[in-house]
Amino acid sequence: PSHGNGANMWVAVGVDEGPSYTSIQYSYDGFYWLQATGAQFPTQANRIAYSPDLDQWVAVGVNVNNP
Repeated sequence: PSHGNGANMWVAVGVDEGPSYTSIQYSYDGFYWLQATGAQFPTQANRIAYSPDLDQWVAVGVNVNNP
């Protein structure tokens, strides 16, 4: 989990081959997971990083439909 001020959450990235193609999910307890909203990577998300100074998450990934 992160140790930042407002980001006490778990964030997972990867490939979702289901109908939603949500490659970023998050949880506040590590048990119940939610789909992230906003821009997603339809192919896969590869890495995630958190900046406690900016209190922001950043993800990188792949979109083969729009390289």
